[in-house]
Amino acid sequence: MGQNNFPLLPVEEELKERISWLVRLRWVALAGILVSVWLTSYFVPLPKKEIYLICLGIFLYNALFFFYLRKIEKVNSSYIAFSRFATIQILTDWGALTLLIHYTGGIESPVILYFFFHVLISFVLLPPGIFYIQTTIAVFLLGGVAILEYNGIIGHITLRGFITHSNYRNPFYVSGLLFFFATALYVSTYLSTSIMKRLRGRDGELIALQNNLKNAYRRMQILYNLSKNISSSLDLKKVLKILVKNATEVMNAKGCSVRLWDKTHSILQLGAAYGLSKEYLQKGPVDADKSLTEALKGKPVSIPDVTRDARVQYHEEAKREGIASMLGVPLIFKDEIIGTLRIHMAKTHDFSEE
Repeated sequence: MGQNNFPLLPVEEELKERISWLVRLRWVALAGILVSVWLTSYFVPLPKKEIYLICLGIFLYNALFFFYLRKIEKVNSSYIAFSRFATIQILTDWGALTLLIHYTGGIESPVILYFFFHVLISFVLLPPGIFYIQTTIAVFLLGGVAILEYNGIIGHITLRGFITHSNYRNPFYVSGLLFFFATALYVSTYLSTSIMKRLRGRDGELIALQNNLKNAYRRMQILYNLSKNISSSLDLKKVLKILVKNATEVMNAKGCSVRLWDKTHSILQLGAAYGLSKEYLQKGPVDADKSLTEALKGKPVSIPDVTRDARVQYHEEAKREGIASMLGVPLIFKDEIIGTLRIHMAKTHDFSEE
């Protein structure tokens, strides 16, 4: 059975790819803004100087983001570092978008709709806990621009030719637009977070299934090697040593032991052991009538707590050894039970049928 490598789904790698995608997308958005301003200026008078300065700022900070991303990729930074970097990028974009809204009509600007795009982008990049924080920031930024222009604290730029009658000082228009903007944004956030939670839940299930598959593959490989090693030897002691070692690895157990009938069929003698101390193995004779008797009748025996179960002969010795749970299964040769194989777990464990 050859070596097999399963594809991993690391959260850090996924976030890194998304941040790289955001940096690339920002270059495209910047080109789109420049082309839009150039075309729109033929029909609507725009403060091109201010808008071009905003574009220059976007170019500069995106260049910084690009080089910083390369830096943290080289040092293999943690998920928290990439998450913080994503948050900084989103907040910086909020600032640039707010300035663009102000210079393209404020509360009357068609650029307001781009808030929705950026909120959706933040769902892809950021942890669920700060989705509503991002939405609230967007509402406050637009509300801040609207209030400042309404009170004349900052000047309002009317897009003449696009707006026939300016309503930036109309309280019903301003409050109504902010209300519908906020509710639409929060509803979009709620729907998007619900979808994202389901998708991330599915991702978690997929990762769990993948880990189960890897564990199953590892167990199969160990069992295959065990079968191959057993079939290559006729030495019983060697075979039993291989058996207990591989059984311990398959079960992720503390140790494993094999006990075989003596000639009188009353005492179980040690055949082989792995992971257990000499003191524990030499604790005394194992009486067949006092120790996992069901296993000697052909039935697997699961002992979740060895310190309280009457089917365990040496409670105190098992406790000192650090054994919490035990599994006993019959060893059968030519339809005859010749002894038991026992799995010893360091932590409380309820064994399944598998």
